[in-house]
Amino acid sequence: MDKERLLKRAFPTTDFEIPGVGVVKLRGLSRGEVLEMNDRQPNPTEFDQFILSRAMVDPKMTEDEVGEWQKVALPNEIGKVVEEVLKLSGLQPGADKSGL
Repeated sequence: MDKERLLKRAFPTTDFEIPGVGVVKLRGLSRGEVLEMNDRQPNPTEFDQFILSRAMVDPKMTEDEVGEWQKVALPNEIGKVVEEVLKLSGLQPGADKSGL
């Protein structure tokens, strides 16, 4: 086994369409990111900001920029994007050994 394959892993990605907005590229979260999120124990607002600032590949967004998006997004727009990230990460409700 090549140790470099363990240390420099590519994460699963997908293109996700936000109706009326366009397509974003998302990636799954790393174990380290999930542990960091759990350590923070974020409220729902911070949860979205944390996840999307790490998982959005294109466009890349900071936590503050996700916060700006939250202010203008339709009620479940961001929730659907977060659900897709959780699915990519194997963390959706009911997944074995979910880290959430």
